[in-house]
Amino acid sequence: MQGADDGNLVKEFQAGSNAAFDELQRRWEPRMFQLACKTIGPQYEDQARDLTQDAFLRAYRALKKFRGESKFSTWVHTITRNVCVDWIKHQQRTPPTTPLPESPAGPFIGLTIDDLERRTMLKTAVDTVMATLTPHERTVTRLMHREGLSRRQIAKRLGWPEGTVATRMRSAFTKLRQGLQEFKDEPR
Repeated sequence: MQGADDGNLVKEFQAGSNAAFDELQRRWEPRMFQLACKTIGPQYEDQARDLTQDAFLRAYRALKKFRGESKFSTWVHTITRNVCVDWIKHQQRTPPTTPLPESPAGPFIGLTIDDLERRTMLKTAVDTVMATLTPHERTVTRLMHREGLSRRQIAKRLGWPEGTVATRMRSAFTKLRQGLQEFKDEPR
C-alpha cells in the first residue's frame, strides 16, 4: 500500500479500505502540521497538532465524496488551511479571559515541591505516551477526555462503527496504562 499513489489510495478508501486513509494520513500529516504551524504561528505547536488532527478528521468524513478534480495533497492542504483560518478568526472574536484572583497563600496552597514535581513528571509522561498513539487513537482519547463524549457519541460524530471506536479506545488505554505504570502505585 505504501507504493500506491494518492489517487489509488483515495479509490481504495472510497471502496471501503480504512487502511488506505491511514496511509494517506501517514504520508501527508507531517506536511499539514508544518502548514498549520506556519499559518497560526510556531508558538502554538500543540494547537497546530490539534488543528492538523481536525483537518484529517474532516478529510476522512468528506473523502467518500471526493471527485478527484484536484490532487489529494491540494485538497487536504486546502482543508488544513481553512481549519487554521477558522481557528485564527475564532481567536480574534474570543475576548481574553480574566484569570481568577489568587488566594492570599498562592495558587498551590497545600502542595509540596514533591507534589509539584510529580505533577510535572506525570504531565510529561502523559504527553510522551500520547505522542505514541496513532492519530485515530489520539482523536478518540481526546474526544472522550476533553469533550466527555461516550463511545456511542464518538462513533456518531466520527461516522465510525461503535466497535471501531471501542477497539481504538482499548488500544489507546492499553498504551496509556503501560506508559504510565510507574505512577500507578506511587502515593499521591
